[in-house]
Amino acid sequence: MDESRHLGAAERDLLITRAFLAPRERVLAAWLDPAQLAQWWGPKDCHAAIQEFEPEAGGPWRFVLHGPDGAGRPGECRFVEMDVPERIVFDHLSHPPFRATVELETADGDTRLSLRLRFPDAAAREAARSLQADHEQAFDRLAALLAEG
Repeated sequence: MDESRHLGAAERDLLITRAFLAPRERVLAAWLDPAQLAQWWGPKDCHAAIQEFEPEAGGPWRFVLHGPDGAGRPGECRFVEMDVPERIVFDHLSHPPFRATVELETADGDTRLSLRLRFPDAAAREAARSLQADHEQAFDRLAALLAEG
């Protein structure tokens, strides 16, 4: 039987939240414009090269993250749901596989972003725990981009 059906969300999920001092439309643009996305996607000291990006249900998203040593790590995603401006859902098809749900809420003109990574099982989540720090660093970069205006 599929173990993932019997695990609670907390056992399979990583949740990263952040408040940004920018309107939701600006945060959303940084997610949906590949030129802006390339400036903040990935951990610090990495550069994202966006190869293909079609933010619509079923659309592909392919990128390469280049680390400080210049080595590239390819990533492939597929958009599942686009409920703009509130929610974006995509499947990360590269290793490790997970479903990502981005939720954007407005609060006093600022934006609260929640990113939920749902893994097939608890072991996969534990093996990918470093992704939490990677995404937190990416959100630091996003905050800096948003502060630039």
